[in-house]
Amino acid sequence: MSVKSGFCRYVPVLLLCAAWLAADAAGAENASSNNFLAVASAALEDEMYEIAEENIRQYLELAAGGGRTQTEHIIMLARALRGRKKYPEMLELLVRNRQEAESGHLAGAFAFWLALAFYDNARWEASWEQINGFESRYPGSALIPDAIRLQADVLLKLGRESEAAGVLQRLIGKNEHDTEHVDDRLFLGQVLAGSGRTGEAVAVLEKMLSFPPDTSAGQKCRGILGRIYTGREEWQKARRVYEPLLNQENIPDDYRLQAIEALAEIAASQTNYGEALIILEKGERLLTNPPQKNELGLFQGRLLLKTGKIDEGTALIHNFVRSQTTNALGAEVQIELAQTLLAGGLNEKALVEFQNFLETFAARADLTEAYRGKGTALFNLGRYHEAAAAFGKAGETAGNPEKKAEYLYCAADAFFAGGQFKPAADMYALAAAAASSAHLANMARFQVAECQLQMENLAEAEKSFWEVYDEDPADTLAPRALLRIADILLRQNKLRAAETVYVWINLDYGVQWRPRSIYGRGVIAYRSGRFTEAKDYFADVLRQTGLAGDNEVAAAATYMAGWSCFMLDDPAEARRRFASVVSVYPRSAKAPEALFRLGEHDYNCGHYDSAEKLFRRLADDYPLSSLAADSLFWAGRAALMQNEFKKGRDYFSALIKKYPGSSKKSEARYFQGVALCELGRFDAAILVFNEVIRQSPDHERAAFKKADCQFILGSDESQRYEEAVNSYQFILDRPERSASARLQARYKIGRCLEKLGKKDEALARYLQVVYAYLQDEAQTPSGNLWFARAAFNAAAIMEDKEQWRQAVNIYQRVVEADIPAGNDARERIDALRAKHWLLFY
Repeated sequence: MSVKSGFCRYVPVLLLCAAWLAADAAGAENASSNNFLAVASAALEDEMYEIAEENIRQYLELAAGGGRTQTEHIIMLARALRGRKKYPEMLELLVRNRQEAESGHLAGAFAFWLALAFYDNARWEASWEQINGFESRYPGSALIPDAIRLQADVLLKLGRESEAAGVLQRLIGKNEHDTEHVDDRLFLGQVLAGSGRTGEAVAVLEKMLSFPPDTSAGQKCRGILGRIYTGREEWQKARRVYEPLLNQENIPDDYRLQAIEALAEIAASQTNYGEALIILEKGERLLTNPPQKNELGLFQGRLLLKTGKIDEGTALIHNFVRSQTTNALGAEVQIELAQTLLAGGLNEKALVEFQNFLETFAARADLTEAYRGKGTALFNLGRYHEAAAAFGKAGETAGNPEKKAEYLYCAADAFFAGGQFKPAADMYALAAAAASSAHLANMARFQVAECQLQMENLAEAEKSFWEVYDEDPADTLAPRALLRIADILLRQNKLRAAETVYVWINLDYGVQWRPRSIYGRGVIAYRSGRFTEAKDYFADVLRQTGLAGDNEVAAAATYMAGWSCFMLDDPAEARRRFASVVSVYPRSAKAPEALFRLGEHDYNCGHYDSAEKLFRRLADDYPLSSLAADSLFWAGRAALMQNEFKKGRDYFSALIKKYPGSSKKSEARYFQGVALCELGRFDAAILVFNEVIRQSPDHERAAFKKADCQFILGSDESQRYEEAVNSYQFILDRPERSASARLQARYKIGRCLEKLGKKDEALARYLQVVYAYLQDEAQTPSGNLWFARAAFNAAAIMEDKEQWRQAVNIYQRVVEADIPAGNDARERIDALRAKHWLLFY
């Protein structure tokens, strides 16, 4: 029970009204004032407070002229004002009339109503001063029970729960089964529970379970007990008191809703999500109140989100929010939905919900958290420029200056992550200026220096890092700044200066920074060609750090130890070190690099199966690595080397799809075409080579492969030979082609012409190859091949024409060229001379 819900019990109205009417009738001057008073009294009984106020005021106006304003009429007006929730006006009225009323025969009633007025205006101390000791001051008052109830309410507001419980226990006395005190016993149970005395509360309330669940007392009792049992995780007891409120007919929606939500929460707390959803669905059918149905839908939506049914849960929560768009609760639920999705890693969906919040509640809510959440979702999605804008908005709307600085810092982080280092530096500078925290300001200045480093402004970066160090050498940022300074010196190949700073860090900052400084000295030794010394430094790093899967310095030291071993001509040990990086530090930045080196080693050693697996593992496990695209390329190449052409094609296709900006894209497309050729899919291969040539007109191998495919298809469709001729001519028309490429193109044009039956034209092309080769002083093995083929083909045509002497002359050119094919040419000459010996005398 509370004062506001039970105030009508605080006055025995009929008795007072009778007294007021009798007193008024005795001294009234006319029937009109009696009528106003009678109407006011009746309106108070019917809770028609506006009418009551109007009539009592009219009565008081008439009565004031005759000096007949009495305490009982002031109380009547106070009751009407309270009914209309005009609490300040009610208090002002009673305080104004306090002096006269406290000396009259209704002093007790007036004191009670004044205490109630203080209570309604949240003046708890004044209310307690007025109501405390009411029983002793007014021992005969009929309002003593109501005064005691008010005392309990005031004590609760003052945080004195134990005293409130004591007051109620005094009111109830020993007659626990007196029906007059049913509400008081319920209130006592509620107070005891609220003060943490749950055992006593249960003792009071369990005795009231005799009231059936279809009675008000039975419903209130079960509601309070259910909350106690749930809080104590006494699930079975909670179920027993709640289930009648769920299953029985004629239960008010308020109590039924409480039972439904409690039973569903109990099931969910035991991970019985299916049972919880069944309870909610059943409850939704039983409820009749639309707002409560929406509230239940909200509960169900939240539960569906927990079970991974995101779209279903979101739809139900949307229904609730649509019904609450004009109040703060709708905004709270919408932002909660967005944050839940964000916490679950559903960044795309979270982004939509944050945007919904911004569009729906822009005029009625604080937008800072929504902009912050939107920025976080965009950042997680890699949409850094948009993330920076959202964080900037969060900074603009933040009322707290430190929060503003924090969100500006987040905006700068987004620019930095997106590689926009100039705007990042500017934003970090703004964050530093806005921050009241010295550490945040120094962090922002540190990041300004990082941006300068990324922009290759090495001198400016070094100067800024020195400023961070000088700001407070004892701050945690100081050794980090010194490390950056040493790294900058190392990048500039100022090895002695860098080593000095690394030694300084080792001496001044102790164990935490020692591994990093030793690692730096190891890199200096490696750069200086002192590989044994470098390996020792890296071993020292590992002794300092131990084996830890998230230690970047240890991972880098192991990796560089591998390179040191390689440079010391110990490839087996180098491979073991690289493998150790992958197995011991799989989450480190060096793990994908080490995997790539392992794959590279095995590929170069001809272990193509192992190489393919290593490259594929890199692509699968580290898709965001800068080496992921290259790893797919080399996995494809390794597959081709094993004659796994379909698998190789799939690797190249994956590279093109996942990494469209990769520098390997053109080569991947080319080898995709090569794989298709090997699979006999020449038409598809031609399309691929066309794309390569369109993007890179000077891609010589793609141009030859395309023409070769057309030549192969010519055996079934003769017009393909014409297409091949045009493709080979395209190669010849490019001025930057090598001499060997020109020889190959001319030879292959001759082959096409020969296939088309144009032997004279083919002969001319072959001879162009022969004479061009003989005139070129820079003869190459590749040129040797095309020269020999052209010469033999040309000679064969002459043999077909029975022009034996000319055929011998061409073979003789091959002999004189002094190339491996010369022996075959000599044999051919001897055969022709022997067969046609008369022609050679």
